[in-house]
Amino acid sequence: MERVALRNPGMEVDEYAFNETPYCNRLLALADRCMVGQLGATDACPPELVLPEGVTHIDLWAFSKSRIRTARLPSSLRTVGMCAFRDCKSLTEVSMSPNTYCNYRLRLEPGDGIFAGCSSLTRVILRGRLKNFTWYDASEPQLLRGFDPEKTFMGCTSLQSIVAWEVPLSAFPRVLKPYALNAFLEDADRDLHYAPQIADAYHEALVAMRAQLIARTQRDAGYALHQYLTSRRLIEAEEFDAILARAAAHAEPQTIAALLAYQRQVLSPGGADALFDAMLGEL
Repeated sequence: MERVALRNPGMEVDEYAFNETPYCNRLLALADRCMVGQLGATDACPPELVLPEGVTHIDLWAFSKSRIRTARLPSSLRTVGMCAFRDCKSLTEVSMSPNTYCNYRLRLEPGDGIFAGCSSLTRVILRGRLKNFTWYDASEPQLLRGFDPEKTFMGCTSLQSIVAWEVPLSAFPRVLKPYALNAFLEDADRDLHYAPQIADAYHEALVAMRAQLIARTQRDAGYALHQYLTSRRLIEAEEFDAILARAAAHAEPQTIAALLAYQRQVLSPGGADALFDAMLGEL
C-alpha cells in the first residue's frame, strides 16, 4: 500500500491507523529528505511535505530552511518545536489541526516562531474543530496552544488568510483575527463551509467594517468580496456607480453580474430592467 484516498466527507481516522504501514514509511522517508541535516536545502527536497497520521511530534528546527512548498501536517500531531519551519522561503501553504501545541517554555526571540521568515506563506488551513482536551495550564481548549500569535508568523509578509471552518472567531488571538476574517470574506461558498453559529460572529465583525470593505473594492474586483457586499446589502446607492465602474474596468463578468442583480433587486427594483438586460447581454 503506497497511497490512501479517503472519499467519505467527515470521515475521522484514528491517529495510528496507518502507523508502520508501507504508506506511512514512504511518507516518513520523503519527509526525512526535507529535514535539517538531510537534503532539505537542496533541489532534491520534495516540494510537498505530507506527514502520515500517527506522527505526534515535530522537533525544533526540523524542516527549517527546506525547499518545501506545501505542508500537510496530520491531525495526530500534538507538539511542534520552535523554529520547526523557520525560513522556509518557498512554503506557500500549511494545513494542520487547530489542536496542535507548541512545546517550548523558553522566551522566544522575534525570529524564533515556528513559521518565522516564511515570506511566501500565503494561506494556513486549520482542519477540524477545537477538541475537549487542554495542555498543561490551559483551563479550556485553546487554538494552537503555546503558539506565540505575534512571533509564530513573524516575517510572513505574504500571509493573507487563515481558513478555519469549524473554529469560532472568538478562539483566535486578536492579531490573527484579520486573517480569519479575510479567509471568510474570500470564500464565495462560505454559507456551505461555515456553520451558522460560527458564521454569525464573522458577519457581525464584517458588517462593523463596512467602510473598510467598500474601500477595498478600489483594489479588489473579485467576485467573493462583491458577492458578500451584495448578499448582506452593504452597498448604498450613492456608492454603487463607482463600484460598478471599477468592476467593469477590471472586466470581471461574474462581479458585474452580481452588482447588476443587486441594483435591480435592491437599489431600484423594477426600474433597471433595460440597463440590466443590456449589460448582461454584453458579458
